[in-house]
Amino acid sequence: MDGTADRAVPSSSTGLSGLPDRAWAQVAIVTAIWICAGLAGAGRTEISGPDEPRYADACRSMIESGDWIIPSYNGQPRLVKPILIYWLVSLTSLVLGGEVTPMSARLPASLSGLALSLSTLWIGRRLFGARVGLLAAVVLCATPLYAKMCRQALSDMTLAACVTTAMAGAVEARSAGGNMARRIFGRLVFYLFSGLGCLAKGPFLGMVLPIGITAFWLAAAAKATASLRQERSWIWGLPLCVAVGSSWYIAAGLAGHWDGVADFLLRQNLSRAVRPFDHQEAGHYYVKAFPMLFAPWILFLPAAAREVWIGGGLRWGRLPAFAFAFAAAFVATSAAAGVPSGNDLPGALYFLSAIFLCLSSGATFLWLRPVWRLPCFLPVVWFGVTFLALTAAGSKRGFYLLPLFPPAALLTAWTIIRLAGRLRAPAGTVAAENRIGIACQPAEPASVSGEESGTGWGGGGEGSKTRSALEHAREEKGITARRPSSAAWDARMVLWPLAVLGALALLAPLAAFVFQESLGSPEEISVFLGFAPAYAATAAAGAAGVFLCVWKKAPAAGAYTVAAAAVAVICWTYAAVAPRFDSLRGTADFCRRVGDVAGDRRLLVFAFPCEAEIVWHLRRTVSDAVREAGLEEEARRLKTLDRTARR
Repeated sequence: MDGTADRAVPSSSTGLSGLPDRAWAQVAIVTAIWICAGLAGAGRTEISGPDEPRYADACRSMIESGDWIIPSYNGQPRLVKPILIYWLVSLTSLVLGGEVTPMSARLPASLSGLALSLSTLWIGRRLFGARVGLLAAVVLCATPLYAKMCRQALSDMTLAACVTTAMAGAVEARSAGGNMARRIFGRLVFYLFSGLGCLAKGPFLGMVLPIGITAFWLAAAAKATASLRQERSWIWGLPLCVAVGSSWYIAAGLAGHWDGVADFLLRQNLSRAVRPFDHQEAGHYYVKAFPMLFAPWILFLPAAAREVWIGGGLRWGRLPAFAFAFAAAFVATSAAAGVPSGNDLPGALYFLSAIFLCLSSGATFLWLRPVWRLPCFLPVVWFGVTFLALTAAGSKRGFYLLPLFPPAALLTAWTIIRLAGRLRAPAGTVAAENRIGIACQPAEPASVSGEESGTGWGGGGEGSKTRSALEHAREEKGITARRPSSAAWDARMVLWPLAVLGALALLAPLAAFVFQESLGSPEEISVFLGFAPAYAATAAAGAAGVFLCVWKKAPAAGAYTVAAAAVAVICWTYAAVAPRFDSLRGTADFCRRVGDVAGDRRLLVFAFPCEAEIVWHLRRTVSDAVREAGLEEEARRLKTLDRTARR
């Protein structure tokens, strides 16, 4: 990683003079945090749930049969998911001894979590500087959903890692300036991992989404029409991306499974979005889910929105029209996604609302034109486009939001470091400008080398060649237009969330004892009470550190304190507490008893939640009574009606 952006952030501006700026040191720090947050205890609980046993059994069949093209589960070809996760789990199992175990099944997801955090560090260093990059990676590792998905043998963490690594490659290529080797390397990474994303989850989320986000970003950074001429060399990598992304689909079709490939592309992708047959939720589902899943860092995103608003010089004049367009499109999409899929009206309503949503999104993109020149524009458009794409789809699950976490972590870290620098120097002074610039001013190869003027990170207009770096920083940070009272607002926007988190940490032990009532058996209660003092001590220590940072007006140090407490709780939970609960709630013994009772007789299940666990633990096929009776559509319809009635 280049050090031009790293030198932009003096340690004294954030009060974190002990943290390193060198890339290798920050990689070591993030890796150590990942070991605690994303790896510890990954193999200490059994494979369970409706999805993990299916992936594990398919990988075990792949190793035993030697067929690396068509995975099979329960004696049938399984083409409902692309091949990448099966390849990764099977290869990991072969390296670790040849058997699919809980550790070998979850290690690919855990390593994908490491790639996700390191790619976030990479993007942050390139866009904002070393301090923001490190804090963004730490924030990402300190979210509960990240820790959970690192310990699930699913493909969602792999998808998020592929998309984020592809975006890191685009950032690397865009910041290379005249360095042709870095530019080619970045574009190779971008197209290669976009293709791998297609093999991880499908063509839309894995390939079309990162390419579309990058196209938006490049068009804005290079001033729209000029980008089509100056950035047309990006097109050469599309054949590589398509070749990598379509390789397995073509191989599966040539193996005689064109119907399965078509079913995956049309039913598992398109139909899930337009007419979902499972996991159907209303359009506002992610509006409720994201704040809970991105806790506790969601408290800093309002300050990030304010910084984008002020830094871009946005005005309220045209906002109502865009707000109305978004509200109308959102309500229509929510109505379409909330009606049972058996009705024909939601399909047409969905298409109309999706078109309206695309038009209003494009208009809002033009309205955000003042933000195009800011380095934070990439996380903004990354977050916005991904959120709208996931919201427009009818099939929704909480962990589908994982690709949103890297841009959200980047915006959170950018805001904290930026306001931390501003709080430590009077506004309007040269020192203040330097300290504000440290958090946001990236390397600008165009202004330094004179090559590709007007297309660098700062956006640069017609007179970008003649503007000095300080003048550019003043304009980009909005220093001259800042009100005298803005420093007080800065303090409130970044210190109040820390104070709230400190108070919540003090209340955590009380909430834990309330949670105790939901535990079922005396054994579970005794396990919980045995670990409660450790949780209480961690929460109290974290709260004390946070309040000290608030008193010292050191928000960056407070953010690291919150992250340290969260990582400690996550590590303790998955390494020590979860295995104890798993021994009480696991299904392995139950499945073995079912096998002993059934003997050699055929197992026929009807709406049984442990079907996948039985297949995995007993290594035998299980017949579905609903499927054999030909009542799948009726059962699916009743399930959808029941979910709608409950909602």
